This record gives sequence, structure tokens and C-alpha cells, in this order.
Amino acid sequence: MSRFTSWFKNLFKKKPVIEQPVAPPERIQRAAASILENEGLTPNLDDETAAVVLDWGVARAKAIAQDTAGLDETAAHEAMHPRMRALRRMLRAVNRWIPRR
Repeated sequence: MSRFTSWFKNLFKKKPVIEQPVAPPERIQRAAASILENEGLTPNLDDETAAVVLDWGVARAKAIAQDTAGLDETAAHEAMHPRMRALRRMLRAVNRWIPRR
């Protein structure tokens, strides 16, 4: 069997599924809500632009929460707090920058 044939056959072999830990849905929802409920993030943007910015922000917040999978609430809060704060700062900066364009 050639190296290519061997490689090709191995390409389609079933690989073991490695389950990744999942953050609790409540933690993910709280992270998303903290963006959606913060009216100070998009006051200078029109509705269409605000929706795009908030959708991106919510997706990032959910990813930040997901990164804490496997951590207890205290450790998750400590891990998420600086990243969520930076995300909110970035969204406020976008809010200030876009209207000037």
C-alpha cells in the first residue's frame, strides 16, 4: 500500500469523539444579557448598526462564557470579569467611533 493510499484511508476513519466541557446555559445567558441590557453600549448608533454591533458583542460574550466550561461559579466569574469588561469597553469605543465616520 502506498503512503498516499494509507493516508487517504486514514483520512476517513472514524476518530474518537472528545467531548468538550460545556458551560452552564445560565452562565451563557447571563453573559449575553449583560450585553443586551446595557443601554450605554450603543446610544449613538442607528438601529441597524446597533443590531450588528450587539449581535457581535453577544456572540463574543457567549464565547467568553463558554471558555469557562468546567469552572465553578466563583472561578468562572474571576475568569470572565476582565474579558467582559474589555468587551464592553470595546463596544463603547465602537459606539463613539462609528458616528464620526
